[in-house]
Amino acid sequence: MDTSDSRVLRILAHAEACLEALRAKKDRPKLPSNLQNLSGIDLTGADLTDADLWGANLRLADLTGAKLIGAYLFHADLGGAILTSANLSGANLSDADLRDTDLTGANLSGANLSYANVTDAKLIGADLTDASLWSAKIGFADLTNTKITQKQLKDALYVDVAKDGYPKEVAEKVILLQERKENSRRREAKKRLVVELRADGKLHIKTPIFLY
Repeated sequence: MDTSDSRVLRILAHAEACLEALRAKKDRPKLPSNLQNLSGIDLTGADLTDADLWGANLRLADLTGAKLIGAYLFHADLGGAILTSANLSGANLSDADLRDTDLTGANLSGANLSYANVTDAKLIGADLTDASLWSAKIGFADLTNTKITQKQLKDALYVDVAKDGYPKEVAEKVILLQERKENSRRREAKKRLVVELRADGKLHIKTPIFLY
C-alpha cells in the first residue's frame, strides 16, 4: 500500500466511515467526488470492507489481497485492475467493467467472490484462475475469453429468465464463455444459447449449460 498517495488515506477513511454507518444501522456515505478517480492506486492489502465505491475509477489499481467484503462496486471501472487473492465475498460488482483497452481483463486469480453479485459485469479476458464463485450471481455476465473452469461456473448461481420475462434475443446473451474446439486443447469464445423454450412459452436456463 502506497500511503504517500494522498488518495490512499482518504479512501481508507471513507471505508471506515461506511463501516461505522452500517454498524449504526445508517446509510453508507457516498463516495466523495474527489475520490471518484482512483486509477492506478496501490491499495495492496487494504481493508475496504463494506465501502461504497459506486462508479469508482479503479482502472489498473493494485488491490492484491485487499478486503472488499460487502463492498459496493456497482458500475465501477476495474479494467486491468489486480485483484489477486482479494476478498470480494458478498461484494456487489453488478455492471462493473473489468475489461482493459486491449481486452486483457482484471486479474482475479485466487480471489474470493463467494456470494458476490456479478450480474451484467463485463469480465471479458479476466483471469479467474482458482477464484471462488460459490453462490455468486453471474447472470448476464460477459465471460468471453475469461480464464475460468466449468467447476467454478457450476458453483455459481444463474438468472432464471422465466421469472423476469426476458425476451429470447436477450436471454441468448446470458452467458458468453470459451468453448473447447473439437479435437483440440485450444478454446475459442462463442455465444451459447443457454435457454430453452418451455411448453408454456416461457424461457428458462438449461441445467447443463456449461457442459462442453
